[in-house]
Amino acid sequence: MLAEALVALAAAGGTALVEAATTDAWAKAKAGFARVLGRGDEERAAVVEGRLERTRAELASSTGEELERARGAHSAEWTTRLRDALEEHPDLARPLNEVLDELAAAGVAVSAETGSHSMVVGRDVSNVANSGGIAAGVVHGNLSTSPHPPVPGAERS
Repeated sequence: MLAEALVALAAAGGTALVEAATTDAWAKAKAGFARVLGRGDEERAAVVEGRLERTRAELASSTGEELERARGAHSAEWTTRLRDALEEHPDLARPLNEVLDELAAAGVAVSAETGSHSMVVGRDVSNVANSGGIAAGVVHGNLSTSPHPPVPGAERS
């Protein structure tokens, strides 16, 4: 079973990828996710790039409710791919975090869900909790938390 932190990392990755798909950060997202999921294999990375471009094309050509459905489906698809990759190769967590940091620096909202709580992050976040302690955080940008997952299409602050 995948650790909760890796599950949250995969969810953040799937969400960030979809968030970046129709933005100026797409080239960074595409290169980063191809690098992580390609794991140093050029052929595997090329296959990932093809899948990424299909995702971007579908999102770019969708509007309204169709776009929201596509965003949800693609976010779930990429979250699953990332979860599978992290389960097989937990060492991918560090490079995936680096990609998410790059995307956050480029203004892409990075969100994660763990258990019954969610967090939407617009910039850098550092949290520390030890031995059941309370997490302390430093936020450089926007942050909103709630006891419920974010609603697709809802405004994020």
